[in-house]
Amino acid sequence: MAEPQVIIRPFSDGLLLQSVPLEPGSLLLTNNLGSTIIGYTVRGFCTPEFGEPFGHHRVLYNFGVKSNGVEIPDGATRSVMLRDPDRSGRSFVTMTISIDLVILDSGKVLGPDEGGTLAGLEGVLSAQAEIRSLLAQHRTTEELEAEFTRMFNEENKKRDRAALTRGAEFRQFANLARRSKDLLLQEIAIREANFRPLSLHR
Repeated sequence: MAEPQVIIRPFSDGLLLQSVPLEPGSLLLTNNLGSTIIGYTVRGFCTPEFGEPFGHHRVLYNFGVKSNGVEIPDGATRSVMLRDPDRSGRSFVTMTISIDLVILDSGKVLGPDEGGTLAGLEGVLSAQAEIRSLLAQHRTTEELEAEFTRMFNEENKKRDRAALTRGAEFRQFANLARRSKDLLLQEIAIREANFRPLSLHR
């Protein structure tokens, strides 16, 4: 089976994108933007030998102060695998890979964001701010569970990208409060230790 033609769409002069030989779903990112990258979206569009074209995107980010392996310091290179969403074994004629969104450690956002990722990430940050505010009120575990459940239900009605990510954050804390006060306190301590004030902006 022949390897597909891999097309790399350039991002900017400050972010070098290279394909990996014999690994058509992999991409090498070299950061020359002058700041550490803390988030990015990789998009792929595949044209199979048979059937309809399809796309896939992968979102990687770290909004905390502790490394999770996603960050790309200035001058560094990172290998990223765009996971194949197709499980049927079809061969690809072409695969176009691009970086759709980049977030720097200053909160500055770069890229076209054709996949609409930014709204979801802003939802994560706004939800985390609301969670920190609610936890600072020192309510009982039962009160927190009820409030987080209410917040989740409100977001679940909206069904947009930001609401989905906000709802996921609220649901996690509602479940923790329901299961155990110790688990809730443990998650609070972890998040506080890893908290990074961040505001996303163009």
